Amino acid sequence: MEINTTEYKKIVFIEAKPELGFNFGYFLILNRFDDSNKKLQMIGEANNTRITNDTAENFERCKYQVFKNGLLFKHMAGFYNNSAVVYPTFLRPPLENKGDLDTHALTSMALHSTREDIKRVDLQFLAMFQHAKEVLRTWGYEPTEKLITTGFSASAKFAQRFAFLHPEQVSAVVAGGMSATLCLPVESYKGYILNYPLGTNDYEEITGRKFDKEAFDKIPHYVLMGDQDQNDPVPYHDCFTDEEREAIIGISDADIQ
Repeated sequence: MEINTTEYKKIVFIEAKPELGFNFGYFLILNRFDDSNKKLQMIGEANNTRITNDTAENFERCKYQVFKNGLLFKHMAGFYNNSAVVYPTFLRPPLENKGDLDTHALTSMALHSTREDIKRVDLQFLAMFQHAKEVLRTWGYEPTEKLITTGFSASAKFAQRFAFLHPEQVSAVVAGGMSATLCLPVESYKGYILNYPLGTNDYEEITGRKFDKEAFDKIPHYVLMGDQDQNDPVPYHDCFTDEEREAIIGISDADIQ
């Protein structure tokens, strides 16, 4: 599906391609650009839509965000006259008595989910990114090898956590309204073992490789939080497990003291 608008040069919806590693479709958005310059800065932002198990409804919500809402990538694109945005349509399914499985925030529960369609959404996002680069090359463009991950609120967490899991794929992180603890490049702190998404203790178990701290340290992070934003996701069961919550609160109390 292709739609031309006055704001963007081209918006294309790429259908799901399980054989290539992604079970959901994604929007590929080419921002305003000069056709004489074929180089494109790649930007990625996870969809931040409401809870649903309905694929068609989720698609419409994502489409509305792409065309109507002020997503962070729209602000980022202003810095890059030539850019291409990968915007997935991941489901955020409800969980009985536990809120939802927050794929948009790439929580530990989402990352470890065995549900086939949403299994390892970080790898699905990576597969979308790799596919988008190939599509753009066939159109005659030169996409950057790495992408800038962006997001606001839940998708801000996805942006930073994806960079943590795949530092070799990310050139920068721009995350707004994080309202939660960042992934830290350490296995423990203040006597607490830090598993994902708090730290690197179980990183090799998850990814199958050692944490590349050198690559991660090279990624600039621009993380912003409004001083009047009172949204705290730590108490919510769909955001953090009991163990993660205990570590966050314990470390915070120790730092305050």
